[in-house]
Amino acid sequence: LSRGEPLLVQLWCHRLWQQGALSLALTPEQLLGYPAGLKGYMQEFWESRKQTEKEALRGQSDAQLVLEILASALGPLSQDELLALAPELGSLAALRNALEPLSRFVIGDGKGQGYVLSHSLLRDYFREEEMTESGCQEREQRFLSYGQRILARLANGSLSTDKVPAYVLRYYGSHLQNCDGSPDLRLELVTNA
Repeated sequence: LSRGEPLLVQLWCHRLWQQGALSLALTPEQLLGYPAGLKGYMQEFWESRKQTEKEALRGQSDAQLVLEILASALGPLSQDELLALAPELGSLAALRNALEPLSRFVIGDGKGQGYVLSHSLLRDYFREEEMTESGCQEREQRFLSYGQRILARLANGSLSTDKVPAYVLRYYGSHLQNCDGSPDLRLELVTNA
């Protein structure tokens, strides 16, 4: 199942641990029925979520959105930053609900330690296997728009320099570079604000 990848060993062990007594009855032959590799693990994960959760697609679509934003992020995101990037979640409670099924993939508490995918292989997998090209571009645009909103607030004086979100301060320039942002957008980084 793991193909020797320690991350997958951890994920499968966590999955079997959650099944409790049911996992004690599993035989090696039954385990071989699961697909191998990260792609197989993720297929089994989403299928098991559909079977065990009776909530409609809203909960899963929120989780998918948060997952895609985290896969597009270049570093940890605080609760406020994640909500700013996903305003459709609407509340901290909705964010927590979206993060709950992702707990085995995401580390951090969103306060002292920002949310981030627990392993770079997860980031690569979600970007390459789970997201379309247009989805990647849309998520990247969220980061650019967020950075532009922060710069605009700095320029008009509604945000003081000591309140600039850490993520924007550290990674907005990299997002511009990754997207070949226009020179005008890059020049905004060297204004007095």
